[in-house]
Amino acid sequence: MLSLPSTGSVGSGRARKRLRVLLVQAGRRSLWGADFGYRELLPHIGLAYVAAAVRAAGHTTHVVDGLAEGLSVAAMVARARAFEPDVVAFTANSTQMADAAHTATAMRAALPHAVTILGGYHLSPIPVETLRAFPMFDAGIFGEGEQSLVELLDQLDEGDGLAALPGVCARRGDEVVAGPTRPTVVDLDVLPMPAYDLFPVERYYGAYTRGRRRSLGLTTARGCPYRCIFCQNPGGIKYRKRSIDAVMDEIELDVSRYGAEFLYLTDETFTLDRGRAVAFCEGMLQRGLARRISWFCETRVDAVDQELVRLLKRAGCFALFYGVESGNQETLDLSKKRIAKQEAIAAVRWAREAGIFTHTNYIFGNPFETRQKILETIHFAVEVDSDASGFSIMVPYAGTEILRMAREGYGGLRLLSEDPRDYGKVLGGALEVEGLPRHKLEGLQFYAYARFYLRPRKIGNLPRVGHLSAIPVVVANTAIGKMRRLLSGLAPAPAAT
Repeated sequence: MLSLPSTGSVGSGRARKRLRVLLVQAGRRSLWGADFGYRELLPHIGLAYVAAAVRAAGHTTHVVDGLAEGLSVAAMVARARAFEPDVVAFTANSTQMADAAHTATAMRAALPHAVTILGGYHLSPIPVETLRAFPMFDAGIFGEGEQSLVELLDQLDEGDGLAALPGVCARRGDEVVAGPTRPTVVDLDVLPMPAYDLFPVERYYGAYTRGRRRSLGLTTARGCPYRCIFCQNPGGIKYRKRSIDAVMDEIELDVSRYGAEFLYLTDETFTLDRGRAVAFCEGMLQRGLARRISWFCETRVDAVDQELVRLLKRAGCFALFYGVESGNQETLDLSKKRIAKQEAIAAVRWAREAGIFTHTNYIFGNPFETRQKILETIHFAVEVDSDASGFSIMVPYAGTEILRMAREGYGGLRLLSEDPRDYGKVLGGALEVEGLPRHKLEGLQFYAYARFYLRPRKIGNLPRVGHLSAIPVVVANTAIGKMRRLLSGLAPAPAAT
């Protein structure tokens, strides 16, 4: 059985027959599960890491990004048939589950001998329940997938069939069994760089860019020690870092090999370790990369200071995303956000003074939330005055504390649906609050977008951030939501998880 080496790359091991492995991100078929946010289209970095590990293990590897290429299910099946895979592995978050399931069903019909595997954010916190609800998948990978998928492929390659290895759940007759949770990779430098050469890199573009500048994702660290009640915490609570030299080498490759002009840093909180953020910036300046590529990152308002923000700008950072989430301090404390409102005001001001574009996000539908508290949040967003803002309605994602609270009715939360097709932050319908039924939350969401963007200094930012469609979309959301709920009675829905 393959084990993760202390040095080198995942996937080194003795030669075997080896398999043909197709890695898939399904395309979007309809408004089911669709959502609206800032404008971007990036390669799925988790799939890129997995593809690199699978290829390093000696398997013939191919990627189909149906979302980026705008492929129909029939087109994806045709690509799969041409490749003739032994294994088809999908990734999906909650809003992608319906499309992934539909595509997997079609591929099973076309390729009856291929093993179908599912990974991603929806399955990871509830692997057994997800596999039971979606019978078109033979096995699932939960948690970080690089080593788990390689070990499962080894098992299949040896002719031993599916097994509940660490990080793997699989069907055993009519049952679904799961292996133990696999520890996260501590030394991220052992992982091969993302296999972007297998992706249609010419199709990707980043958030906040004017024009479609070629864009890729970059991970410098995984994990976040905070425990916000609405977050799935996909990287775990242990903060793990790559070496700065390895990160700089990857950026140079992204520029020279793939022609990247823009990088999205996928770290959940890029400046969590201030000293490391400084080292990253110094590396960008010393290697001359700050002049060759721009980048965008997400962080917390309490994890920056004026000097650091100025350094980020010098090192090529052109946009910062802050998850503020509420303008009511009681709501912030209850959500375990662990920030103060004044920190948000200062963080945005420092970025503005440095010449960095800022985007703040806010969530409606928290426990004990009232109309007045939401109005306080909207007015606070205007006061903070970031360049752009997003206003989401709470989604009870699998594995989050907010889902547990909603099931219990805590703080007036009302769980309307656990169908992942209802898990959109705009086009959704999974949650409401006592005194704030869904249509009222949607009305406040519309008011928030209108109040924030219909100002002379902000309306011009709408095309840049992709919220140009947000106001008409939110206006139509109630009618669309009613239509979707009506149509849900005409189409089979996955079992609740």
